[in-house]
Amino acid sequence: MTMPFLPTRKLCPSKFRSARPAAFFAAITALFFVAAPYDARADMSIYETYVVITGGPSSSGQYYYEGKDNGGTNTPFANINQSINLLASPTLTLNGGQVKTSASSGDYQNSNNYEAMLWRFYSASGSAPSYTSNNLTFAASQPAYPNYLWESTGFNANLLTGVVSGSYKMDVYFSGNGSYFSGGQQYYTSSANTTAVQTANFSFYYGATGAGTQSSAFSGSGTFVKTGTGTYTLDRANTFTGGAYIDAGAVALTAANAATNGLIAIGQEASGGGDAKLVLNAANGTTFTNNILVRNTGGNRTIEFNGAGGVTNTIQGNITNNNGFQATNANGSLILNGVLSGSGGFEKVGSGTVFFSGSSSNSQSGTYTVNGGTLVLNKSANTAAIAGSLTIASGATLRTDAANQLNDRLVTVNGTFNLNDQAQSLALASTSGSAAITLGSATMTINNTGSDSFAGVISGTGGVTKTGAGAQTLSGVNTFTGKVQINQGTLSIAAESGLGGSVASLTADQLQFGGGTLAVTTGFTMSSNRGITLNSNGGTINVAASQTFGYGGVIAGAAGNNFTKTGSGQLTLSGVNTYSGKTIINGGAISIAADNALGTAPGLVVADQLTFGSGTLAITAGLTMSSNRGITLNSGGGTIDVASSQTLSYGGIIAGSGNGLTKAGSGILSLSGANTYTGTTTIGAGTLQSGAANIIADTSAVSITSGAVFDLNGNSLTI
Repeated sequence: MTMPFLPTRKLCPSKFRSARPAAFFAAITALFFVAAPYDARADMSIYETYVVITGGPSSSGQYYYEGKDNGGTNTPFANINQSINLLASPTLTLNGGQVKTSASSGDYQNSNNYEAMLWRFYSASGSAPSYTSNNLTFAASQPAYPNYLWESTGFNANLLTGVVSGSYKMDVYFSGNGSYFSGGQQYYTSSANTTAVQTANFSFYYGATGAGTQSSAFSGSGTFVKTGTGTYTLDRANTFTGGAYIDAGAVALTAANAATNGLIAIGQEASGGGDAKLVLNAANGTTFTNNILVRNTGGNRTIEFNGAGGVTNTIQGNITNNNGFQATNANGSLILNGVLSGSGGFEKVGSGTVFFSGSSSNSQSGTYTVNGGTLVLNKSANTAAIAGSLTIASGATLRTDAANQLNDRLVTVNGTFNLNDQAQSLALASTSGSAAITLGSATMTINNTGSDSFAGVISGTGGVTKTGAGAQTLSGVNTFTGKVQINQGTLSIAAESGLGGSVASLTADQLQFGGGTLAVTTGFTMSSNRGITLNSNGGTINVAASQTFGYGGVIAGAAGNNFTKTGSGQLTLSGVNTYSGKTIINGGAISIAADNALGTAPGLVVADQLTFGSGTLAITAGLTMSSNRGITLNSGGGTIDVASSQTLSYGGIIAGSGNGLTKAGSGILSLSGANTYTGTTTIGAGTLQSGAANIIADTSAVSITSGAVFDLNGNSLTI
């Protein structure tokens, strides 16, 4: 019985990564074919492109290989006459290729013009024996970097368990199923050297579709390469330094230094590659010192950590992420202590926890996504753990264990963001639904340049600070009890709960302004216990059209810290305000019933203490306004609206170049100062009363609407 002829199979170099030694791209010119075991003598025919063995072992359990040249132009064997005794710890020696001065059609050669060897082992019946204590020797007549592909289909798991040795540099590639070399790898510098172990020239390629497990250490400067969809486990402290390349499938590290301290590359360099995974499943507290490279390729790139019982593993090295990867697990935790760099994205999946730790900032510019479990940011304080946009999915958690980890990056919260008492600065993206931000005792700074809305709940004893030129809407029913500070841009609310939970007692600076704007989109009255303080650069309240925002608490602030009203809605101030800065009405109306609602009156005349820029001062009760509170009419002029049956008396100076004053409301406005504004005086309703001579400059026109009254009150006026 003979096995059917196996057609010649050439190995395409593009199947292997470009970073591998150039030697692999040599001629693949021999095919070693083993038939199913039966009692027959094996005859081998040698051709330039393949070797065929027909037949099988004798009854004594031996294979006999006798070389026979059938006219091929080059015979790549120096010593082919061998025997393998399956029962007596046999040794098989395979020789490398000879020099080819020129390649035949279809051949591949390495840079030294040496052929490579392709050895394939097959079992047609699928019941071939499992070799348990045999040795394999790779030999080469010259240091020409011959390559070997070892492929097995149908053999049992432990194909070769003896010592693998060889001379000169070589690369060994594996495909098929099984755990191949478990007896150790010994490579000698020359065929004459049989004592000194030399492993520096060894590269190990595993391309099986099934699982493989290491059972002896790898050493030297060679490379470990994983291809194929299977999983190979490195289960001990190895010392090889050429790095580990996971082109496809998975490599599991179950011991410290399993991949030594060399580079671990995940994914292929070229595009279109399949899934590649690094699995960390070592004992609790294991630290891997390797640098990791996530390469440009298709498919998913994954770091999986699955230690049971809360196991924590650490990657001490840096991760260069060029095309994105996932960190996934069912159990345990993973600490990334190095720098995460590159343009790829990071995704956390699974129920476990990943820590970004260390003392150096991450610089990965791609997206960061927490789709499951918890991502903990624990870099040194004020060290950026995030360098791109971050999304927290529903059901997932982001926690910060140190201050200032987010570096003002855009954060989308659909799950839970726990500041854990650590102050953070971020841009808070628009979200809706049941998202939650837990401050603890920390302050969250929202620093955005666009317009965003957060509908979730912010809780804790900490506070919120708004910076950046953008607008941030807080529409959730927040319960945090800390202070709100609006230093830049706009913080928009539709209810007092946008500013946090209720304030049980008067807190002077519960709402602080440092140059920003509070936008009120729906009318309501804010608790007087929520004290307002105007810090440097003052503050603005913008009330939307047709809305009224009422506040009866105290607005405080030093001189120079001004208060501005914008928006076409109305702001009603009923408290005894103590701020010393100016009041500027640039839109809508400020409604008051006492002079001190506009802050503390100046001790001396301040020309523009009350400034109009097309806004309105509405007077709801009779009062006399301090003459030291000078009025200036800017562009758009100003309106004073006095309620029915009420009188506003003012003896100070109203100034303004070309900008007019309008009297509205059915009440009385009594002016007694030597006003200097030059714009038109319009009496639209009620009465404008002269409390002294020449209250209107002779360059100002007067317009009186039907039904309105200009009462000179016995005083002269030249116009």
